[in-house]
Amino acid sequence: MMDKPQLFDDSKNYFDRMMAHHLQSWRDQQSSLIGQYIEDMIMEFEQIVANINGQNFWRLYPILMGVDARLVLLDSLLSLPNIDLTEEELIQMVEKDYTTINKEFCGYSLNEEAHESLLFDVI
Repeated sequence: MMDKPQLFDDSKNYFDRMMAHHLQSWRDQQSSLIGQYIEDMIMEFEQIVANINGQNFWRLYPILMGVDARLVLLDSLLSLPNIDLTEEELIQMVEKDYTTINKEFCGYSLNEEAHESLLFDVI
């Protein structure tokens, strides 16, 4: 029998689990570009969650997914051994590629049309 996936209870639980990998050590360095970038993503995420309702869900959901995709991609890049990019280059790479990360994680190539899904609704 497969274990049930752990669902996020709230924003704190989401960020506790998200930061448990490679992001926390960078978040603690708030004077760094990456630390400030992480803080900016957290603030944007929290603001969206605080303001989301039935009237604006469809407009805000893709933005929320975009913040999540940025954090996932940044965490993945920071986990690479011997990555030879500056903080600015890492952030630029994340900003360039975050809209396609879910598509790639699902096994689609970049030129392949993905199925219609909320998972790919990222801005």
